[in-house]
Amino acid sequence: MRTSFFTCIWFLGAGCALAALADALLGFSGFDIPRAFSVAWLGACIGALPLAALLLVPAARQGESRTLGPLLAGILVGCAPFLADASLSIWLAALITLLLGTFSILRIAASVSAAKLVALVPVLAILCFVESLMLGSSDGRPEVVRIFPQRSDSVPVEKPDVLLISIDTLRADALNGPRPDGYSLPTFDAMRRAGASASFAHSSSGLTLPSHLTMLTGQDSLTHGVRSNFDPVPANQPWISQHFLDAGYHTAGVISNGLLSGDIGFGKGFEVYDDSDVPLRGRLRQFVQGFTGRSWLDALLPNGTLIKLVDQPLFRGYRNSKGNYEKGRAQRTNQLANHLFDSLLLDPRPYFFFLHYMDPHDPYGTIAPFAGSLTSQLPPLPDYLPVDPNNGLLGDAAILLQKELQSGDAARIAAAEASVHYFHQAYLEEVAFIDSQVGLILQRVQESGRPTIVLLTGDHGEHFGEHGLMKHGNSLYSELIHVPFLITGPGVPADARFQHDVQLLDVYPTLLALCGLYFDQDAAQLQGTALIVRGALQESEGVRIAVDDEYIALREGSQKWMGRWAKKQSPEHQTDFFGFFNLATDPTETQNLGVAAAEVLAGEVAAALARDRHDGNARASAAQQGMSHELGYTGGDDDGKE
Repeated sequence: MRTSFFTCIWFLGAGCALAALADALLGFSGFDIPRAFSVAWLGACIGALPLAALLLVPAARQGESRTLGPLLAGILVGCAPFLADASLSIWLAALITLLLGTFSILRIAASVSAAKLVALVPVLAILCFVESLMLGSSDGRPEVVRIFPQRSDSVPVEKPDVLLISIDTLRADALNGPRPDGYSLPTFDAMRRAGASASFAHSSSGLTLPSHLTMLTGQDSLTHGVRSNFDPVPANQPWISQHFLDAGYHTAGVISNGLLSGDIGFGKGFEVYDDSDVPLRGRLRQFVQGFTGRSWLDALLPNGTLIKLVDQPLFRGYRNSKGNYEKGRAQRTNQLANHLFDSLLLDPRPYFFFLHYMDPHDPYGTIAPFAGSLTSQLPPLPDYLPVDPNNGLLGDAAILLQKELQSGDAARIAAAEASVHYFHQAYLEEVAFIDSQVGLILQRVQESGRPTIVLLTGDHGEHFGEHGLMKHGNSLYSELIHVPFLITGPGVPADARFQHDVQLLDVYPTLLALCGLYFDQDAAQLQGTALIVRGALQESEGVRIAVDDEYIALREGSQKWMGRWAKKQSPEHQTDFFGFFNLATDPTETQNLGVAAAEVLAGEVAAALARDRHDGNARASAAQQGMSHELGYTGGDDDGKE
């Protein structure tokens, strides 16, 4: 008796489904079980295609209704991940299961009646697959609770409100450098006149996560041990939000960069922390990691393709950016902030508010009337540079420009420099836009009539062709670690200038000091300087240190040493010399004075390395890794090297 081809395929699919179900039940939980079943079953069915082709041969179906053979073959193919878990490569596991499956089809027979119940398995598998698609939209991110809790502790008396504004990727010279015609920053200029400012603040990194950790914990990158966006947020750090909460303040945060989201660790000490404008990509990454190195689809598809494959059908509910574009994003940030101000400004209790804007991070592009204000008269960009009409000039285009800048071909470099200028002007259009949006927030704060300290700064800068680089995270040159610093409010002298630069380290103690909350124990715990004491400006103290996952930079006065972390086979706190610069005579850091000249800072470098707490074995959560990848970081590399 010869069994039909379609009957054999049906039982082959049933076997794949049984193994996929076992894989999903053993490796996943909750709503991820039907999702995992769908991915495992689809992968097993694709892996079983050679066996399906074998069943086209009539001899493979000859005999006593060969249905048990295809069923066992499907189970074997679906068990390849279990062999991969036993330290076999997925490709070796695939080869073994395909060979055993072929043997099963050719040698094992059974009656159709004995397998009638099994014949229902593909029907159930299809229903489970449909259920996983339905979960894609119904299971998603939790709603943000925007209601401040009732407090029984006393309300602090005569304490000012505090608004800490961080603007992602904002270079210091975007505010205080040369300005092209048509480029004005009325809000930032008004803040400078109304309060104190520095030529720049020295960031602790050219990356978002470590620099914000320094800003919000008062610890430099060597102390908190975070070098990159892929290092985990450490526990047991002092958090400025917790400090204000313990002092009786309401605490609120609105952020626009997923690397600062609450599930990564930045929500500590906040009563309300609104990260609803960022996608929670960590759940998707965590799910896909469950298949890494042990599934048919993972073997057949690149990791990024697998993520894209399961993203939309299975994790739609975690997306929150449908119809929301990067151009004009700060308007959404302001809407979320104003929602919290509706409550905060009616409450007699003072507040600490951390407000983070993603503009002007790439993609570079904004909305009218700022869009085109600086770029409309420039020559158009070449066709090879992608432009997204809803978002702007993409980071991928910046990477293409960087490759041209580093090509060594004079003609290509000259052509790229014209495009780099266009990118920089588009970036400045975004800065002008964010100036207007900050102005709207400050107007509301001022209209409330409440005394308010406002400190505005950034996390890192951006390259626009300097040193042949674009974007950020790829150096510790001044363009990346010099950010603005403006502060206004009670106790801050008007139109005052710090004689020298300040540091992000100084944000925490300065805000505490202005609120009368900075005591000896705080000074011992925090590394920065309280920059304003009883109305007088203080100079920021200490050697300036910046770190990322590839470089470390140390500056004392005008002397700057840069090193590169040694290769992985060496102790992780060792460095190789990279450069030494005299910023007094070489502010653009183009004249490397060499290792001999760097000996003058040898003691400071040794002391810094001795206190480095970075743990190379620590791993960030799936949520954090997912968001880092979503923003274009590659882990070990950076978004300037993709």
